[in-house]
Amino acid sequence: SDANFDLTDRYYGSAYVQGGRLVNCTVAGNRTAHAVNAGVSVDTASAAKTFSNCIFWGNAGGFQSYTNTKMTVTLDHCDVQGATPDPSTHVTSVDPIFYPATHKRAYHLRHGSPCVGIGDATIWTAADTALDGLPRLHGGKVDLGCYSFNAPGLMLMLK
Repeated sequence: SDANFDLTDRYYGSAYVQGGRLVNCTVAGNRTAHAVNAGVSVDTASAAKTFSNCIFWGNAGGFQSYTNTKMTVTLDHCDVQGATPDPSTHVTSVDPIFYPATHKRAYHLRHGSPCVGIGDATIWTAADTALDGLPRLHGGKVDLGCYSFNAPGLMLMLK
């Protein structure tokens, strides 16, 4: 099912996916004691998987796929550390510029993040919200990851 998840700072890896679709997920900063675990382990033997508007960054072990020739892993509008950029599927591999894990807004996108406003907005409505409760859509655009970028407001004082 479609969902927003913040899968960060897990010691044994954060996500083992056997089927379905993950949308607007952030999987970042995970470490594991076992070589077979990673930030995301995808078992393609069971069903096709789709990841949309997700960020996979800073995970020890990275993004692993246990390949099965009958099933596929589809990345659409995702930022994946170590991936080969693919303009046809909107897959990038650039630092998402998060707030650090020790900050109160840990893993939120910071000003200047290349992940702001580049997601697939067609899967969301104006009523949808991100994990932090902010509107998912802003100006008809959506950010990658589970949190919406919230730029500080600008106040002008005219005399």
